[in-house]
Amino acid sequence: MFILFCIIILAMLTIEEINDIIDNNYNSKLKKLTSFIDDSILDNVFIYDKSKYVSSYVIKYIIGKYLSIKEAYRLKDLDFLIESLDKESFFYAIENIYTNYKIDSKTKNIILLYSIYGNNYSIINLYNEAKNMASTRYKLASFYIEAIALSETKLGFYFVYEALKIFKQNSIKNKARDIIDKKIKELDTTEEDFIDSIIPNFDFDSNGTRYYSDNNKKYKIILKDDYSFSFYDEIKDKSLKTIPTSFPNILKGELLKLKSVIKNIVKIEQNRLIIDFLSGRKFNYRVWREIFCENFIIKRFATTLIWNIYDKDNYFIDSFRYMEDGSFNNSFDEEIFISDDSYISLFISYNIDSSVINRWTEQLSDYEIVQPFNQLSLLNLEELKAKIDNSDITLSKLTRMFNSIGFTKYYIDNIFYGYYLYDPYSCSNISIYSDGMYYGAPYTDSISLHIAINTNSDRFIYGIYLLMSYYI
Repeated sequence: MFILFCIIILAMLTIEEINDIIDNNYNSKLKKLTSFIDDSILDNVFIYDKSKYVSSYVIKYIIGKYLSIKEAYRLKDLDFLIESLDKESFFYAIENIYTNYKIDSKTKNIILLYSIYGNNYSIINLYNEAKNMASTRYKLASFYIEAIALSETKLGFYFVYEALKIFKQNSIKNKARDIIDKKIKELDTTEEDFIDSIIPNFDFDSNGTRYYSDNNKKYKIILKDDYSFSFYDEIKDKSLKTIPTSFPNILKGELLKLKSVIKNIVKIEQNRLIIDFLSGRKFNYRVWREIFCENFIIKRFATTLIWNIYDKDNYFIDSFRYMEDGSFNNSFDEEIFISDDSYISLFISYNIDSSVINRWTEQLSDYEIVQPFNQLSLLNLEELKAKIDNSDITLSKLTRMFNSIGFTKYYIDNIFYGYYLYDPYSCSNISIYSDGMYYGAPYTDSISLHIAINTNSDRFIYGIYLLMSYYI
């Protein structure tokens, strides 16, 4: 490790070498492109060891090179120069430009630097900007999505995926789709496996703790169940009620924005798990642990949902729940062992003995577990259908169901027609529409439903009626 560190240090450019690059390459075109930037906000950038300041023209040269390109991509030939600068002070210089100057068609490439050499804070800022401008400046919003992807971070790619799911503008959704498809092809993987791999954890460990230290100070940042934070000073052995004043502004800004970001991630992952529930998608056990046990943000799904175990030959072994202490308990509340070559999927009460369902119902009640979506019912398919048919269906109930399960609006000839849900694993889908679903319709009036299911999967049919029966 020491030898590698020495090689990296030796590879860094000296202040003289940096100045030589600028003297030989900074030209009138780059000077004109960056003339709107006040030198004073660029005067505090150090070289890598913070021993000297670099000239403002070094930063203007980097910015000018980015402003001169026509497409969104990373100028890798500048990486060597940028890596010879102090990362923190360089970022602050870019942030000052991003926040103090209007981003328009001429200056938009500033956001490439803000994303590529940024952090969670800057990526969240860019994504929020994209959302705010999407309805009026969709072309620029699409460019923001491209820039976010260039961060090559889990959070950046996850925001691209979120944009694909929640943005209404087709041009932005198409841009997000292109980025996701390109990355999937590059990695030779599937979309679902790729999304599994980019669920961010924001440096929180499996217990929901993140550490920050600076000089003689050391803190714990603890993520609570409601996505807020508590703080602990490890040096003073003292809990703190507010963000420590010694935290850098970037960290403070990130923490202030994280609650809403994490809530959106949990919502998206819940919708993805509903599709896994309907399809019976199986995870390799070690992959399942990495996704659901090691990432504290979605660990709650492991502890509140019921899972099935299959052996390497795909034979069912047992059902279980992941306990708060890290053990696995079956429906008898007895601890079991899961081997590394096992496969895991979500439990469904379809064709399951009533005694098993009753035991799981009792266990969830004993542990006061509230599931993100209902997995258990003693009713068979026909009884579930009859329950829905005999229910008083209102637009209010339907809206809650569509939002909770993750239905998507669909249109025919640009006219809203209804909602649908698609399972890519079994190529199954359900469409729901009603004459009572129109703009301005009373939320409390009873309406009739038209339900169309296209599938060859009995599990999908049972599962979707089970989910719907909880809301209707």
